[in-house]
Amino acid sequence: MEANKEKRKKIWQIIAYGAAILIIAGLSVALALVAQRHKRYRNEMENMYEKSYYDAMSSIAGIETNLTKLAVSNDVPMQKVLLTNLNRDSEAAETNLSMLNSKDQPIENIMKFFNQLGDYCKMLSDKIGEDVDISEEEHQKLQQFVQLTARIRKELQSVQNELLKGGSLMGKFNGDLNYLTDVYKTLNTNDDIEFPQMIYDGPFSDGLSEREPKALKGMKELSAQECAEKIKGFFKGKDVTVKKTGESEEGNIPNYMFDITVDGIQGSMQLSKKGGMLMMYDSYKAIDYPELDEEQCVAKAGQFLKDVGYDNMKAVWTSNYNSTLYINFAFVKNNVIYFPDLIKVKIACDSGDVVGFEAQNYLYNHTEDGGRTSILPNMDEVEYDLHPDLELIDKRFVIIPTVTHKEKAAVEYHCQKGDTEYYIYVDAQTNEEEEIFIVVDDNGKMMI
Repeated sequence: MEANKEKRKKIWQIIAYGAAILIIAGLSVALALVAQRHKRYRNEMENMYEKSYYDAMSSIAGIETNLTKLAVSNDVPMQKVLLTNLNRDSEAAETNLSMLNSKDQPIENIMKFFNQLGDYCKMLSDKIGEDVDISEEEHQKLQQFVQLTARIRKELQSVQNELLKGGSLMGKFNGDLNYLTDVYKTLNTNDDIEFPQMIYDGPFSDGLSEREPKALKGMKELSAQECAEKIKGFFKGKDVTVKKTGESEEGNIPNYMFDITVDGIQGSMQLSKKGGMLMMYDSYKAIDYPELDEEQCVAKAGQFLKDVGYDNMKAVWTSNYNSTLYINFAFVKNNVIYFPDLIKVKIACDSGDVVGFEAQNYLYNHTEDGGRTSILPNMDEVEYDLHPDLELIDKRFVIIPTVTHKEKAAVEYHCQKGDTEYYIYVDAQTNEEEEIFIVVDDNGKMMI
């Protein structure tokens, strides 16, 4: 009898040991998978940051070269080519630098410089197209831009030296990027580096620092605690933790900054002090089984917009990249789409969770009446003939932004030629083409 008891005891001990081993093995596998996903995430982010850095450096080098060539060119066709290239490279530099932002050191001055440089070059191109020479004063200004561009390139070059030594741009989660913060600090604080407040007094001279967020006009200023409570309300039914990390009075939208966790997903948020409006949200989650289609993701994003206080928004552009759907929403009223009032949302295609959000354009441009353009002609009155090689997919009435942060009514023609899609915007008053966009496939991500 005792022998049977001892035997059963040993069997249960073996079973317990076996179960413990299986649990430990399972935990080890789970931890290994988490570590593998974290490593994959860091590698993906590092590749993205490095691509943005090297693309920015290439564009800035092209700007410096073309500005130097422009200083000695005396041929109008060549000047137009150089100015067109400068406009393109300035836009590319601004776009790539926006991906390399810093929490501690603002880069708005650097981005604004390239934005205004591109606008200035477009203005000069239009000017010489009307048989008006570039003036001596304008040549002198361009020479100043050569020197400033060279200084920016030199400071950014130091980052490449670190990368060649094996360094990584990717810092801690929600932390600043390595190396770049010091560069931005140098460019922002050195007395011998002066960014132009306004490059020129003309149609593109309305500097970003002089704009006011129209959507926040008349709203009450909230405390950080009130904004923290609003964040919890954004994610009803979920486990949410909120920690204030700072606040900013810089720029035109004073805001609070928070680190948040939503059902285990870490992220960061910015809310405006006025009104507590969500300005920015950024987070990351691994996506293993993307089961939601585009329509379902757009519906999830649309509901989130309503939950955080943005109504009457319509999805106007979508692009799926690595099972994350990027969606642009624009304000719509009376079937007119207001492109200046743009909000960008990122949705994970497995759960429908919002993993990214940016509403700066909306906050700067939106007004409640929606009837901001005084004359809205009938779309059928717009006299425009598409190129015969283009097949019309759809057309709609829209309000588009101008480089001076004003607005104009236009008709959007969505067209196709072969496998290539185009968006053509025609001024509803003049019947002239305002802009043409080409849809391109960038490694599976649809870009304009």
